[in-house]
Amino acid sequence: MKSCKHGSWLSLHGKKEILFHCASTLNDIVKSLDKPASKSPSLIVMLGNIGKGTLLADALPATRERVNSRSTQGVSLQLDSATAFSDRPMLVAHVDILKRNTSVAEPMPAPCHRQTVRALQWQVDSSAEAFDSLHRRLIRPFTDVVCFFSTGSRDVHHQVDRMMPWLEQTPSQRPHVTAHPRLLFVAAPSEEQSEASVQDELVDLLHTRLKQPRSDLSSRLSVYVKHASTQTLTDRIKREVDIARNERVRDYTLLNAVHFDLLFRQACDHFVSSGRDCFDMVAASRSHRPVSARLQTYLSVLFDSVDNLDDITEFAVPFVAGCLVVDNYAYDVPILDPVKVFSAHYKAACLNAAVNKTIKSSRHQDDVVLLLRSQLVSLIEQRFVQRSKTLCTNPRAQLMVEFQPWLATRKPHTICLACIQVDPEHKLRCGHLICERCFAGMATCSQADPYRYTLDCCPFCSQACQATVRTKPATAGLRVLSIDGGGIRAAIPIQFLCALEKAVGLDMPIQEHFDLAYGTSSGAMVVLALYGLGMRAEETFTLFSQLSTRIFRGRSRLGLGLAATAHALITSCRNGRFPASDIDDALMEIFDEATMLDLEYMSSIGARVGLPVVDVDTLDTCLVTSYNGAAPQYGDDACTKMSTYRVLRSEDVADEIHVKDAARCTSAAPWYFTPHKMPGHGTFMDGGLSDNNPCMLAVQELQKMAPRLSRADHFVSVGTGISTTREVAKADAYPSLLFGNSSLQQTAKHYWSENFDGDKKFALMRQILATSLPGGVANVDRWLHRFNLPVEGELPDLADASAMGNLAEAARSHFTTDSAVRDLADAALALSFYFELRPGRMPIYERGSYTCYGLIRCRIPGISPAFSTLMQKLDYLDASFQIQMQVCDSRQAMSTWIDRHGNFGQPICLRVSSLNEELDVRLRLHGDRVHPISASPLTFKTLIDLQMLEWSALKDVHTAASVTGKKRRLDDSPLPAGKRRC
Repeated sequence: MKSCKHGSWLSLHGKKEILFHCASTLNDIVKSLDKPASKSPSLIVMLGNIGKGTLLADALPATRERVNSRSTQGVSLQLDSATAFSDRPMLVAHVDILKRNTSVAEPMPAPCHRQTVRALQWQVDSSAEAFDSLHRRLIRPFTDVVCFFSTGSRDVHHQVDRMMPWLEQTPSQRPHVTAHPRLLFVAAPSEEQSEASVQDELVDLLHTRLKQPRSDLSSRLSVYVKHASTQTLTDRIKREVDIARNERVRDYTLLNAVHFDLLFRQACDHFVSSGRDCFDMVAASRSHRPVSARLQTYLSVLFDSVDNLDDITEFAVPFVAGCLVVDNYAYDVPILDPVKVFSAHYKAACLNAAVNKTIKSSRHQDDVVLLLRSQLVSLIEQRFVQRSKTLCTNPRAQLMVEFQPWLATRKPHTICLACIQVDPEHKLRCGHLICERCFAGMATCSQADPYRYTLDCCPFCSQACQATVRTKPATAGLRVLSIDGGGIRAAIPIQFLCALEKAVGLDMPIQEHFDLAYGTSSGAMVVLALYGLGMRAEETFTLFSQLSTRIFRGRSRLGLGLAATAHALITSCRNGRFPASDIDDALMEIFDEATMLDLEYMSSIGARVGLPVVDVDTLDTCLVTSYNGAAPQYGDDACTKMSTYRVLRSEDVADEIHVKDAARCTSAAPWYFTPHKMPGHGTFMDGGLSDNNPCMLAVQELQKMAPRLSRADHFVSVGTGISTTREVAKADAYPSLLFGNSSLQQTAKHYWSENFDGDKKFALMRQILATSLPGGVANVDRWLHRFNLPVEGELPDLADASAMGNLAEAARSHFTTDSAVRDLADAALALSFYFELRPGRMPIYERGSYTCYGLIRCRIPGISPAFSTLMQKLDYLDASFQIQMQVCDSRQAMSTWIDRHGNFGQPICLRVSSLNEELDVRLRLHGDRVHPISASPLTFKTLIDLQMLEWSALKDVHTAASVTGKKRRLDDSPLPAGKRRC
């Protein structure tokens, strides 16, 4: 941080409404430190006015100007230059005690520091009360030493009054909420008494003033008398700091500089909102990454999987404790007291998950032991504390190796065994399941393709697995594809995808341009062919044509005339119009015994799919997914109550959902096919009965999986034809024979026209989104797209395989010449790019604005054949980026912005007045076709949160420590790492 003369850090001003003013001085100091994650600062507070500057002149020469400055308002802060390059820098805060009972004037804005002014949200009776609360509840937990400077013997009683806020404990204060700093009374230069005499006098006065007597006053209070001491004031302050630091190490409250700054900012938020309650550092340390809301459920699953005492004591207890330690003591969380951490974050979940039960001993089968849940939780707590004191650089991998004999035989489907915090999403060939975060944490990736993770061996059993998962860049958005149901009319969306792939013009399957895909009935078949089998769109059409011809052959007629008609009618009513064996055999040949979690191609491209079905018994809409229904918001009760469907999840290997069963259920349209039983889940039929256009389901899933994103990058909904006269070919004469022209038939016709009209469903969703999202219809129409084929006259019957060729030809002709398809292809090119701030480089505040350094990246890695085609295409189209409505210098071709790893990376530098401003980046093609890149626009604050940039210094040190294989120090000062160069 450049040296400046703006001393104000914290202040209170105002009369009727008390305003809390906070400058970014602390944050700026921390940023100026070299490797701040490896340094543990000490905060020293200097209280006094007249005479303080004289005593400090020799102790801290750099503070002399700050102390004597009349422009300083409230609490000022500076870094002691003598300790700035040590691993224990001293932060010196000066407080003008004469302004305690007066209203402080509002500080003038300083261009070198960010300023925040907020009104206190709690009742304040006087400025003195607010001033004392500022000391007691905000500054005290972070302070090591408080120095009180006396002006003479008459000043002692006043100094005792000033000590009270630093010693008093409120009734609501818990032991782990705050720390008590050491107090140093600096006597006036004219003081003639010994230090012991002055200390005794102060202790006696404090005993009479404190509401709650304290027995440690003599040990916490020390006195410095200049003529009676052999030490300089500097040495005495440093000695007090050493004692305070040792106490913090013992109490697990010694913070590195990054955690110090982050927690202090949270303390400021707490002070504004609830100044009468104490700041809970343990709770605040996990506010950015709360413990899973479903931890109790996951622990219950694990506890239920063990049935003897030895497995509990040798596996369940130490393994759960180890997982909790790994969860809490990551790089972004300070190492606080493990006893208090367990009590605050995990104890309640453990108690609720455990039950009193009798179990057998594996050594003595006849012995039965009653294990109380309190005993089980106590054992977990003991192991948690033990493991917390022996942290290593790669604790998760060590945990997997240590408990591999137990983990190898356990393959739960409702819990990720690597973290016990989330649902598993990916299945390995050995049968173990793992969540995406743990997969990425234990897999390897190359700089040439940084979001493609490969796991050679299963971390649970060490069997070879060769699994690959592609993850989404943190600041990229999601692209959604939704396909309606419609029998053989699925030829229309297939031809749309063929036309779109051709318009995009990259050597890349069209499905790789979508991250989420949802399809109903025949639309689900298309999705499964694209994402499950990895087919190109043209191959999908060939497969679908063959499948339609095979399954829509109809039943063989028995008899002649009326008898044959009656037999066919009865058979169709009971067993469906088409034999179930035809579609069952076909699906078996295509998908074999693969389950929805076995689709390796889908994981390798980072995509997810969902297929709606309807429960025959309850008529509930259910969703079969390729990701086991795992999403960050599924544990949110409020989110669950708002869902219009339930997600089908596998409990174990016996009820894993096979692809053939999912495809069969979602295609079981009434009258055409019989409902199908999905083992372990129930009997289901065509999802088109509730959501023939699955767009609303897709939106709900999107909101659960990406709660921080307000919308999709683009949402493409494709229909299966719309009659210009609203006519549909009659499926058969049998319903008319049964019902004639009755009201029941009319009701059925109305239901059919309303529910199976995908355009109406899309229009309803568009209206809902336009009402709920900012910008209204105009904004929604930029990313929400509907494509359908208008057909003159009647639409062909769902089972008329002979009409499929003509329908496909009409769709091909329509979409190939549709300008909207070309615009969507251009948008797909733009969405191949995303913006990220420079890793490890926060925006820099100077002269009243922020300087932000970032990169425009490409989702397609440089090693992909599609990347070179993309660069050639963009160069041909004279493409350039438009940032904040300003076109970048287009004299340099796009293909020249290649980094040393072969990936695209165009550096961007811009200045903004606020981090709440939105960054709008667009790709301009041919000068007039402009489309936003992925997730644009986003505020800079959102970018910082998504990239977790405020923890980047900690992550760099953690990564360097993992590479070197050294242990982290117990004082939470990670080993130094090499400086990141931008």
